Amino acid sequence: MTVKGSETCSQFIAGCLDTPACDSYCKEQYSDGNGICTNERCICNFTCGGKPGKKAPKRDCEANLGFCDNGGSPSCNDKCSGRYQAGTGYCDASIDPRFATCTCLYVC
Repeated sequence: MTVKGSETCSQFIAGCLDTPACDSYCKEQYSDGNGICTNERCICNFTCGGKPGKKAPKRDCEANLGFCDNGGSPSCNDKCSGRYQAGTGYCDASIDPRFATCTCLYVC
């Protein structure tokens, strides 16, 4: 059974230098968004399924489903599509190649 997301989503949307600018940019993307600048990364938090902003016509959300197993991206994709509506999963090794995580993107 797949579920439609109903939680708060967090999404990296851009680099940043301060929280007010990040928050403003986030609100352009998601009208109910709340942006926080941390480690020069603008993280936008928004309600999944809420009203889209001017620049983001659809509501996408991202979830971390833990570490990738030996099956890699195909297994991660299966896990994601089985859990979330219109979910697509991939193994993300951008932070540390030794510890790839299963990242799931889905439509709110």
